[in-house]
Amino acid sequence: MYDFALHETSPHIVHECIVSHKDNTAERHWDIPIKTIAKQQLDSMSYKELDADWQLNDFFGTIAVINLPQAKKRLKLITNELKSIGTDSFMIFSAIDGRKDIEPAIWNKFYLNLHNIDTSTDEGKLALDHLHQGQSGAYMSHYTLIRQIKNSFEIALNELELAKVSHNNQEILRAVKEVRKSSRLLIFEDDAGFGILNKKKTAVSRKRVGVLLRKALSKLPDDWDMLYFIVNATEPSTKISSHLCKLNRSWSLSGYAINNSMYGPLVELLKKIDDVTVTHIWPIDNEIGEIHSFYNVYAINPSIVYHQGGCSHITDRMWLPWQGQPVY
Repeated sequence: MYDFALHETSPHIVHECIVSHKDNTAERHWDIPIKTIAKQQLDSMSYKELDADWQLNDFFGTIAVINLPQAKKRLKLITNELKSIGTDSFMIFSAIDGRKDIEPAIWNKFYLNLHNIDTSTDEGKLALDHLHQGQSGAYMSHYTLIRQIKNSFEIALNELELAKVSHNNQEILRAVKEVRKSSRLLIFEDDAGFGILNKKKTAVSRKRVGVLLRKALSKLPDDWDMLYFIVNATEPSTKISSHLCKLNRSWSLSGYAINNSMYGPLVELLKKIDDVTVTHIWPIDNEIGEIHSFYNVYAINPSIVYHQGGCSHITDRMWLPWQGQPVY
């Protein structure tokens, strides 16, 4: 079992709603519907303001960036990208390095040769091992992060119940903030960029992308389980609105959100990597994609996050900027 820490870059800024009651006390809710926040922003902000500041912290209690400690250049790039859309508050999750931190008994479970590497030579065999090590590192990084946030959410809920029993309003407000902090998780990998790539993959536009984001979120059902900012659909998706689709199966974990309702199912799915009787595991985005049809999984359409390109820490290959789409 692996246990790695989250590091917070600055205090969280999260949306709060104060509801007045007859006894003149105030109760702050941790579960304000995302569509409510989006509609408020569409009504109160200009298009220019919406594009300049995506206000992601208003929608998600925790924004986490998965980053290998040695990948300092990537961290700088994603930090600048986030700042450019108004996000200064996020957490850095120290990624698990599959080539240093994970035992062969784990990474050998990744058996697929997705890139048709020629394994007839020692060099090819080593390349396939490196691929599986990278896949195991990505799997364990996302899995460990989700598990940690799930545990934090459960602890915070328990603390909130205890605070309510005490009838101490200050303790209740403090506990509500802690619940909110772990109630919705937005994850970005450190090679993510924000905006829409042109067809030639030579330029990125953010014009009206902040508006598009709010329009998509304003239609997000309250019972959502996951929301993808970028995804590659592998089965037909269902159109919910002009900028929102419901997914049946897909891959990519470059930018996605998880509601607290999905923490349990994801941990239950992914914990099989710790089971010694399990010998075959897919890359984590494919594993999660296999259960999409059983839950309320949505994607923003078109995708508003893209891969910046460069050398992949999983495949060791150079990639051009890439942006999958939720429409199959």
